[in-house]
Amino acid sequence: MGKNYIAIAKVSNGFGLDLSEKFRVSKTLRPPIRHTHFFCLLCLSWLLVPNVNINFMDLLDISHFSYSTPNRFRLHGLGLAAIGFDWSSICSFLGSPLASPWFANANVATGLSIFVYVIMPIAYWSNLHKARRFPIFSDDLFKSNGKKYNISTIIDSNFHLDKEAFEHEGPNPLYLSTMFAMSYVNGFACLSATLVHVLFFHGNVWECEHDPRAAELLFLVSGSLQVGFVDTKRTLYTQNLQPGDMFIFPKGLIHYQYNSQSVSATAISAFGSANAGTVSIPLSLFSTGIDDVILAKAFKTDTYTIKKIRSCLNKP
Repeated sequence: MGKNYIAIAKVSNGFGLDLSEKFRVSKTLRPPIRHTHFFCLLCLSWLLVPNVNINFMDLLDISHFSYSTPNRFRLHGLGLAAIGFDWSSICSFLGSPLASPWFANANVATGLSIFVYVIMPIAYWSNLHKARRFPIFSDDLFKSNGKKYNISTIIDSNFHLDKEAFEHEGPNPLYLSTMFAMSYVNGFACLSATLVHVLFFHGNVWECEHDPRAAELLFLVSGSLQVGFVDTKRTLYTQNLQPGDMFIFPKGLIHYQYNSQSVSATAISAFGSANAGTVSIPLSLFSTGIDDVILAKAFKTDTYTIKKIRSCLNKP
């Protein structure tokens, strides 16, 4: 059996390194490869595996229960047991590539599981609102007899509703598929979770922030507010709101609300998503441990000013 030779460093009198000596080392004395190395290598290898299609089915996203039956090459049922090993399939329920806290992901995953695996099958198989006459998943409109509603017959060339053609079609109620109808119900139910009642004390500034996942609508109930946002070209847009006025802050842009009056103001804020991901600009910069020197260079000031700002933000 051949021997392996490696050169090692030997400390000479504690001052220098003697690299001239060579020692015979057997293969058994090599440092072992850690399990993490195998795991990282396995993850990298998985990315090189192509998506192979057999019988027009993707092996990375298959229904194992269907393949265990004799007629496995025929697709039946709802396909709820399909398991995907592609990362885009695993995290597709989030609806956003942005990272979010684990409790938010768990909340979305739990709600989706109840919606897809419990509520929707019960609504379909119990024939709720004649659900079994239509496909369980479709974005089309249907008549009561299960046929598709021809939308092109009731709109003109400008995609406007043709009232005469609509009346000619007769008072035929329209139906949605189970998944589409339940998605509408879920969407309207989530709107109530995005409403926030906000009280602005006199002289109070709602800290500069931005919502990367949703636009925000602000409806002023009482008092007055000065609001504004800055677009990507660093242009400031401001407006003085009076009771009954509304203002929309576009998604992802830095905005603020300021009550300069001597009386308090109240408003109702609504977001376009239940997970708006609001980010406070002052707290993100001065309360997350970023080094004072870095902030001083970024704002072209000194560290004393940065520490003064930190102390003011830490006050109750």
